[in-house]
Amino acid sequence: YIQGGSIHHLRLSVQPAGFRPSYAFKNQPVVSLEDYGGNRILSGPDSTIAVTASMAPGNPSEVALVPPNRLVKSAVFGIAKFNDLYLPPSSLGKYISLLFSAPFAASIPYKSVLLPSKSSAFLVGDVASRLTILATPASAVTIQMFDPMPSIEVQDL
Repeated sequence: YIQGGSIHHLRLSVQPAGFRPSYAFKNQPVVSLEDYGGNRILSGPDSTIAVTASMAPGNPSEVALVPPNRLVKSAVFGIAKFNDLYLPPSSLGKYISLLFSAPFAASIPYKSVLLPSKSSAFLVGDVASRLTILATPASAVTIQMFDPMPSIEVQDL
């Protein structure tokens, strides 16, 4: 058993993914509370700190992370698991990144703020609305390749 140190930073252990306006992210973010050496804080008051999800600086001002009542999660054994986070229709076609932060921790001297964690930038897209057949096989012969090979394009209008 390795005894960890005092809480130092937040680490995004599961990046959010699967972005479609007005639908919950397919992969909801998970944040770990860690010491300077990258060990998860498993016990004590620092293991239950509240983590806040927000839009990172530099995002389009008209886009807000929703729902507001799900933007703060208390960690359990050093893990804060978010659920039901999504972006509004105004986010479609925009690059977004999220910021995860927490207030000072009891074990940190001088009530310093923990180092936050920022998600990778991602493009908010829509689902494909149709498939378009670009090329169909002219004929088919048993145990021979199609000529020409079928070709399909996925389109989101």
